[in-house]
Amino acid sequence: MTRPTLSEAAVALWAAGRLLRFDPVAWRTFDDTPETFWKSFWAALPVLPLYLLMITLHLSDVAAAGRPVQAGWLETALIVGLAYVISWTAYPLVLFHLTRAMGKERRFVPLVAAMNWLNVPLSLIGTLAVVISELDLLGNLSGLLRIGAQIYVLVCMTQLVVRTLDLRGFPAFGVVLIGVVIDYFLLFATTATLI
Repeated sequence: MTRPTLSEAAVALWAAGRLLRFDPVAWRTFDDTPETFWKSFWAALPVLPLYLLMITLHLSDVAAAGRPVQAGWLETALIVGLAYVISWTAYPLVLFHLTRAMGKERRFVPLVAAMNWLNVPLSLIGTLAVVISELDLLGNLSGLLRIGAQIYVLVCMTQLVVRTLDLRGFPAFGVVLIGVVIDYFLLFATTATLI
């Protein structure tokens, strides 16, 4: 898998920033080539520390509820690492079949590339909201911030699907919801395996 150059990553992250502001044509930054597809998975690298922080917070909440992690550190690292790889590959695999069934194969690569790069700032936003909520830095508003961040992530992803696949709101939200279900399934499967 070819690594993106620094300038390619900067352009992709700039496009992700435009997607955060609901720019209707930002997704067109990502062309329909295998290189664009594979290079977009490098976005998993800056998201990894955020993912590890989120998993750590989740497992500490589970332990506080009386269900501590039973797995050793090596087993935990392997399970969490495998879950991370699956989380970055399962949804694109579903999208591949979904876009083919819809007759929108040409939009598959731009959609996945845009989603992968958009995950970088959205993961940062989501992680900050969770940390602020966990530390109760805003008092009663901490939970509201967390819910607001989750809604914003869903709206950003839905708007991306609306634009790239030319869908209306509810069908586009359904496409996004598939990814949410996959992520929650992986979180619960990871947790169940570790405790």
